Amino acid sequence: MDTMSMNNSCIMRIPPLYSTVRVNTMKIGIHQAKERMEILLSEQYKAKENKKPEVSIHWCLNDVLVLTGSGPHQKEPFPTEIYVDKKCGKSVLRGADIYSAGILGSNRWFAKGSDVSVYMDLEGKCRLGWKRAYDKRKLFLGNGVIAISRDSLFKTKLMKKEPEMGVVMTAGVWNHPKLYGIVEDWGFPQNLPSIICTHVLNPQPGEEILDLCAAPGGKTTHIATLTKDQARVVAVDDCSKRLQELKENAKKLNLKSIEPHLTDAVKLVNKIPVGFNIPENGFDRILLDAPCSGYGQRPLFYNFHENPKCNNAFPPLQRRLFRTAVRLLKPGGTLVYSTCTLNKYENEGIVLWALEEFPELHLTEQDPHMGKRGEAASGLEMIQKFDPTDFCTRHVNNGGDMKINCLNDFNAETVDHWDRSSALSVDSDTIGFFIAKFFKRG
Repeated sequence: MDTMSMNNSCIMRIPPLYSTVRVNTMKIGIHQAKERMEILLSEQYKAKENKKPEVSIHWCLNDVLVLTGSGPHQKEPFPTEIYVDKKCGKSVLRGADIYSAGILGSNRWFAKGSDVSVYMDLEGKCRLGWKRAYDKRKLFLGNGVIAISRDSLFKTKLMKKEPEMGVVMTAGVWNHPKLYGIVEDWGFPQNLPSIICTHVLNPQPGEEILDLCAAPGGKTTHIATLTKDQARVVAVDDCSKRLQELKENAKKLNLKSIEPHLTDAVKLVNKIPVGFNIPENGFDRILLDAPCSGYGQRPLFYNFHENPKCNNAFPPLQRRLFRTAVRLLKPGGTLVYSTCTLNKYENEGIVLWALEEFPELHLTEQDPHMGKRGEAASGLEMIQKFDPTDFCTRHVNNGGDMKINCLNDFNAETVDHWDRSSALSVDSDTIGFFIAKFFKRG
């Protein structure tokens, strides 16, 4: 792998510097939300070693709070090691504590209340109930206090009880606040490009709006909020568990205009189910945040360029969903297509296919447009891309000193990095994301 590829891979392996919270402006004003967030973080950081993140209001979006994190920080590991899987580890890197369900094992016996160091298993070879030092590749995530005894931990797992709090993180290598579960009914933790995506859709009161792959409801609830809960927001998903999350999020935010439907969106192209109550060409606006490979998520601990199969796995499904969306969109309506991947076959490839397949569609300008534009030569200058790896390329090409190594030894303590807060803004240090906005001619 060349130096540029290593740098690009590395930026994907670390969390964005910034966390963002979308404010429920129907419940609370942005300035009041900022004050409330500062109080919550002051309380949360009483038990943490790292400095409390700075809270600010986004320079352009008046419903977004920005929390500026930091890292990596040098931390001295404790003798007792706790091993977690990748899913859990990635959440810890974004500020989460650890529930018992995410713990695989430890190198020694521990008692409740012990100081522990947390490591993420990078090879997937640490088995549940591990009782010795793990000598495969692992990533040090930071230190915390174990909130459950070892005996209770594995009894809980074996008896399939509800997960308990496992480790309260007190000193993360990457300093980000815990957000889920603390903002209640006035905010929603959400990646900035996802928030921008709904603003690009620009939903209006009184409209018929469809969110085709809606669960767990981040964008759906944003649509309802932007319309002041005065539109008809139809939310479709084929996963009952995730749709239940959507319902709970809507209830928590006190939104009444959302109509959840458990159905396969692909099948809507042939038959609209009973109770759906929408004819063909019935929606003013449609959001298709399509299922994708997820190769824009951060932190990301695998390289999709090494797996050619990923180029062909999702586009067939995305095209079928797109057909459904076009069928259900009114002439004169707006369709926004988005993914959280950097895979061009799922992004530009789908857009070029759609423009050829549906002559009634054309790309239109996006507002706000904070990401990178597409290639004008291909007719894609109006798309919007958030690509963290693009910063690495531009920074090096402009003579910048790229000071981020590739975690080759998977030890976060050794990561050298540039001053990200001065070199990167909240609009560029994001997850990878893609947005295309279409207008359907009458």
